[in-house]
Amino acid sequence: MKTLFIGLKDIILILRDRKTLFTLLGTPLILTFVLGTALSPLWGGNEQNLGLLLVINSDAQGQFSKILVEEVYGSEEFSQRFEVEIIDDFKEGEKLVNSGNAIALVSIPEDFSADLIMGRHTKLEIIGDAGNTFLPPVIMNVTEMFVEEVTIKLVAINLSTQFISGDINEKIEEVVGLLDTREPYINLIKDTSYSNRIEDPASNTNPMGYYSAAMAVMYLLFNANLGGKRILQEREQGTLQRLRVSNINPFEFIMGKTLGIYFSSFIQLIVLINFTRIFYNVDWGGQGKVLAFSAVVVLATSGIGMFIASLSDTASGADGLGSLIILCMSALGGSMFPLMGMPPLMQMLSKLTFNRWAIDGFYQIMFFNTSLTSLYQNLLILASIGLVTMSFSIFRLAKLEVK
Repeated sequence: MKTLFIGLKDIILILRDRKTLFTLLGTPLILTFVLGTALSPLWGGNEQNLGLLLVINSDAQGQFSKILVEEVYGSEEFSQRFEVEIIDDFKEGEKLVNSGNAIALVSIPEDFSADLIMGRHTKLEIIGDAGNTFLPPVIMNVTEMFVEEVTIKLVAINLSTQFISGDINEKIEEVVGLLDTREPYINLIKDTSYSNRIEDPASNTNPMGYYSAAMAVMYLLFNANLGGKRILQEREQGTLQRLRVSNINPFEFIMGKTLGIYFSSFIQLIVLINFTRIFYNVDWGGQGKVLAFSAVVVLATSGIGMFIASLSDTASGADGLGSLIILCMSALGGSMFPLMGMPPLMQMLSKLTFNRWAIDGFYQIMFFNTSLTSLYQNLLILASIGLVTMSFSIFRLAKLEVK
């Protein structure tokens, strides 16, 4: 109960501080509006325009090709972002991709399904528009998931026919070994070099939606850093010594502060999401998914804020160190410049930042209705960041308060 009281007190202090409220809510909303509006013409796309995927299906009657075209590319989620057109001429398809009039071309060879049924290896060829760095990889990832699922099922079917005879332990070991080292039945040939156009890194994306997530993520970090700095301020002011009269120990004090940071950050994020949804017409996606993902994002930001405080000796030191870390992570992680427009080296380095995984997760939910299970990597990394940094910080700060 004492812990909850301490956390609630911090939330009330923030709500009463107009300057802090403007910094945490007004500033990201203003930046989102300015960046989303000013940069919109440079993004060369609109969320209402569907990307065109060309498909050459030389195996039109085949079972597996029908699954790929009708159930995968024809699914509701896929159809919300892509228009699929069946064509016959590969050269014409290449020209359309090369000119930027189509995002990608998928070529399904003749006897594709028959080869798979007979256990023979086959191939799928995908060529993508190099002038669009965001959507072709999505198509390739979806196709790779299809290839992986088909491979697993074919391995299982093949082994089930051999399972009748032989020692059962040997068969189990064989199954596990083949699943671990299996060679795909479908060779996926990918080429994203098709384009004579100057690369437009932000094509087919929504700047207002992107920066709504990017600014929210960055200012969550500032809120968490503010909470961590407040712990050091109260230590400098001797608050804990006065609280000990009420039998509040250092661990309870730090836990209360942690809860205050978490819930104030969560409230901040919910306000930003709903404001941009109502006034900026940003579609964040399903509310349940957004709330669940937000809870994990806030866990990570809270841990980072506490971690910065645990590395600092004074409140002013935490302020300076926190600003440096937040600005560096934001610049590298996509809060300032769109992730999909970064060169390959920067995209690789961005994976070292919290911002990258948070923004990417929100963006996938916004524009592709991605399920939480498909975002398991983002969730795992964000949760790990939060739990590790928070655990370390709580015990370190509590130990410092004892001294």
